[in-house]
Amino acid sequence: LRGLVKDWQVCAAAKTSSEALGAYLKGVAGPQSVEVKLSAPESAGRYFYSEDMSKAAFGRQQAPIAGLIDQLLSQQNDKKPMGIYVDAASAPENFPGFASQNPMTMIPS
Repeated sequence: LRGLVKDWQVCAAAKTSSEALGAYLKGVAGPQSVEVKLSAPESAGRYFYSEDMSKAAFGRQQAPIAGLIDQLLSQQNDKKPMGIYVDAASAPENFPGFASQNPMTMIPS
């Protein structure tokens, strides 16, 4: 399987830089929002509840993928970045241009 996706546009962007990958993904992302969980930097990316389980120790919001990519890029060099977690989001629905630009040749269309 080595080299199977080496010619994908997303791989070329990723090899260039984080910013190039972000720009590529924003270009194939749809405009709709996805559910996101955000945690403070002190949580080190852990999503949990208070000891009595009465409240979440993270926030929830709807956000467009492009905005999330920008947020990730803006904190890529932070020592303690905010935790950003996207709930189950369908790739074909949220990145409608991805499959046509990065075909999986092992799977017949």
